[in-house]
Amino acid sequence: MAIEDVLAIERLINLYGHVFDDADWDRLPELFTEDATFVVTSFGVACNGLSEIERTMRGARHPIAHFATNIVVDVEDGANHARARVKLFAPRRSGRALIGTYRDEFARTSDGWRFSRREVYLVETAWGASRAT
Repeated sequence: MAIEDVLAIERLINLYGHVFDDADWDRLPELFTEDATFVVTSFGVACNGLSEIERTMRGARHPIAHFATNIVVDVEDGANHARARVKLFAPRRSGRALIGTYRDEFARTSDGWRFSRREVYLVETAWGASRAT
């Protein structure tokens, strides 16, 4: 996989956070393929297809922000499919935070790289907003 592809996928992962934090749901086609799957088993969310992802995201409660780190991109099938594992941190208004891992699959489309599958594995912390560091 060319470094340009890795950078494009990393940009896509980071763009996801901005789109979700801004609730800019009209930009979801910049993130997902038409037939993408989005799964958050911790919350019982399983969406199939871009329209279902959009409908679900518009009605969901979201963290204040989505942070992605420890991004590792791997080639899956030639130059048109890739996978990534990404650590996530998402603070909530309650003072708690969601910590977990994204397991992503990507497809190269005529418009560039898109998520074809995003699975979210969460662990909710017990941190309170007033917790001493």
